[in-house]
Amino acid sequence: MISCVGLIGALGCNVFLAFVDKRSSSELTNNKDILFFSFLKTLTCALFAIFCLPMASMYINIAGIIIALFAGFFHAASVVLIMKSLRNTLAVYVNLFMGAGVVIPTIMGVFLLNQAMTWIKASCLILLIVALALTLNAKTGRKVNLRLLLPMFLCYGMLMCMQGLFPKYCTDGSGAIFSVVMYGSSALLLGLITILKRKDRQHLMKSTYLLGFISAAFNLAINMLLTNLSATFDAVVVFPTVHGLKLVIVTLLSSVVWKEKISGIQILGSFVAIICVCVLAI
Repeated sequence: MISCVGLIGALGCNVFLAFVDKRSSSELTNNKDILFFSFLKTLTCALFAIFCLPMASMYINIAGIIIALFAGFFHAASVVLIMKSLRNTLAVYVNLFMGAGVVIPTIMGVFLLNQAMTWIKASCLILLIVALALTLNAKTGRKVNLRLLLPMFLCYGMLMCMQGLFPKYCTDGSGAIFSVVMYGSSALLLGLITILKRKDRQHLMKSTYLLGFISAAFNLAINMLLTNLSATFDAVVVFPTVHGLKLVIVTLLSSVVWKEKISGIQILGSFVAIICVCVLAI
């Protein structure tokens, strides 16, 4: 029962995070602002995670540290790529490629964690690629920047993979200690890059700082929930379930709230992708 509530919580936080990030991207005018915003958001996540430590296990082994550091790198890349993608293409495309990232932890779960992979799930992975191709061929009037979407897909997928691996290789660890190491290393990396590119950076609006604070809270909640849930459920269940249902809701938000033009082909591609990720979760 508690685990199911956790899945629902992770889904809700993911949807709210998509909404907040979409709103934030409209207030960021250039790449340096995106970098600075990403740094502040990640640093806030790290500080939030530190406050959570007294309520959770602080144990972490060498394997856990290595996995968390890799997660920090993939998180730093993901958060920047997501914000840049939201400024340059439709939100439904961004979230579709993020959702498709479940392919990576699903495949990794089979090879690294000996998790089950049936021919039905293998077929769904192939259909998911077909669904992406359908949506990319849709005529929406907005340019699709694959140079942003494909790296984002890879980095976000690898981040999910690290979240799934941590509780398996560091069984006595907690989502809190994982978050401290991941967000801390990510903030350090983004901070160093921000310092190197500090010239000509504009000051962010006050509302952007508030959005970054809210986004950080949801981001931390998602990370801790998914990491802890991965200790109870297999990766082939957790990530397809959460991100598949998120894709349904965000597709509706894109059309109703953000007034994005969604063609029939795009709806078909999204529908096929949703079915695939739901089957992967069974």
